[in-house]
Amino acid sequence: MTTIDRFSDALTLIWQQFLKVASYPLDPSQRIYGPYLFTSLLFAIGVYLVSGSRDPEHRKGSSDLARLTKFVFPRPIWRHPSSWVDVRYFIPHQMVRIWIYTSFATFITTGVGRSTYLGLGGLLDSPGGVFEVTPGPAAAIAYTVVNVVVIDFLAYVMHYFQHAVPILWQFHKVHHSAEVLNVSYAATLAIGTGTSAGVFQAMFGFPPPLIQILGINMLMFLFNASGYHLRHSHVWLRWPGPLAYLFGCPAHHQIHHSCRPEHINKNMAFMFPIWDVLFGTFYLPKEREELVFGIGDGTEGRYRSFLSLYLYPFAELFRSWRT
Repeated sequence: MTTIDRFSDALTLIWQQFLKVASYPLDPSQRIYGPYLFTSLLFAIGVYLVSGSRDPEHRKGSSDLARLTKFVFPRPIWRHPSSWVDVRYFIPHQMVRIWIYTSFATFITTGVGRSTYLGLGGLLDSPGGVFEVTPGPAAAIAYTVVNVVVIDFLAYVMHYFQHAVPILWQFHKVHHSAEVLNVSYAATLAIGTGTSAGVFQAMFGFPPPLIQILGINMLMFLFNASGYHLRHSHVWLRWPGPLAYLFGCPAHHQIHHSCRPEHINKNMAFMFPIWDVLFGTFYLPKEREELVFGIGDGTEGRYRSFLSLYLYPFAELFRSWRT
């Protein structure tokens, strides 16, 4: 193969990955799937109708539509440099994620699932499954719930360590460097997916079918469709009553991104805030508090280019090792 052929193959691969990222709005497994964005918009409109329309700041407009637009798409946020860094960063980062994270996660999921199944099968002396029956609806419901709960718990643990371990924080704080929030853990989550699949395969001989909506776990679909994109926005939406403790809401995650002292290192959970409640990291007031987004140490301005987002964490680690 000549150098020209290799270069042509590389360009073809890059173009294919670009097209894959560009198709995200049509893919239910991606969080920027069009209907997820639409439901988030509906939730934002609902917040405006309930509370925003009574705010004097949002009464200034020539029409109801102008006031609504000002509430949902405020110019100070969409014109902020931090927002445009996210836009420029998105496509290249997703292409890298496809090349590295996705293939890595698939490899881990398959390996862990197979190892768990063989290990439990040998330990229980039941390679064909403990129950030796075809899994029914109850097993499908249990697998659907366990699959998400295990993944979400491991995501909580990994997220906690990303804040607690200095080396991991150097990379994770890139995500926290945004001074405004807009709508724009492969290995750990893959281990959870593989483990739960292996356990249920050891019980029944093969994993029960997941209860799915458009090809993804039903609970994950509902989470993404319940205003997911407002988590990284200015729109405060808190679920009423006990539901706020059971299912993640946008306000829960917005508190996590605030660098006010009482908000730092709070709300590490993603789907189920019960992990925060159990481990003492839960903080969710009933009424909106002042939120100050960013890292909180004045270094947010360092993360304003694509290269700095990738290279600055390594530079910080090198500097700390030298000193």
